[in-house]
Amino acid sequence: MTRQRSLILKVLRDSHTHLTAAQIYELARVEMPAIAVGTVYRNLNLLAEQGQVLRIRSAEGPDRFDAAPKPHEHLICVRCGKLTDVDLGDLRPLLSRRAGSRILDYRLELHHLCAECAAREQKEKTSSI
Repeated sequence: MTRQRSLILKVLRDSHTHLTAAQIYELARVEMPAIAVGTVYRNLNLLAEQGQVLRIRSAEGPDRFDAAPKPHEHLICVRCGKLTDVDLGDLRPLLSRRAGSRILDYRLELHHLCAECAAREQKEKTSSI
């Protein structure tokens, strides 16, 4: 594994969050100033293809990357876009029964209003009365 690819994985694992490629690039430059943005994008694509990282596609913004490629779900706030891991357990047996076919993998996004946005929304409603 190249030094650049190892660094990209380290940045993702150390972040404990879901970073965009641009954020990964900025953090990687702290340790390796000469790393090229194209190198980051190429390596992220390769790592996602190999199943070492999870690419989370978004219609609202850039893709994000997750260092935990095992099946798990994501909560996405419809107001601020905050993305959080949630583990509902392995849903493949249930999904397989319901679909009538063996499910090998799945991606599940749950759209919600995070606690911070819900509180802000409540405050806005209260102040407008």
